[in-house]
Amino acid sequence: MESADWIKLREIENRFAAQILEIELDRGEAEVIVLAKEINADIVLVDDRRPREVLKRLGFKVLGTVGVLIKAARDGRINLKETLDELTSKGFRLSKEVYEEALRQATRRAGEV
Repeated sequence: MESADWIKLREIENRFAAQILEIELDRGEAEVIVLAKEINADIVLVDDRRPREVLKRLGFKVLGTVGVLIKAARDGRINLKETLDELTSKGFRLSKEVYEEALRQATRRAGEV
């Protein structure tokens, strides 16, 4: 398995908070939310709808896989269409609407809305 030295593994401190969140979310999602709070994260990377909703309610900026790929495409690092096509061919679930919107957003400049 490849590793990246910029990725750091962290354990949460507040296990009780994670257990409360596990009533509605799975363990990994709950721990991501607790860790985000503990380290005062600027952005939290998560794709699933439920943890995204919780994070947004808590005031976090949330970015998913497609958002990261749009940024990479805007920076000229990837071809977004090819990357999304490859991901979906390997089982990544993506609606047609999100796919098309991602392609539109990738063609906008970073400052445009």
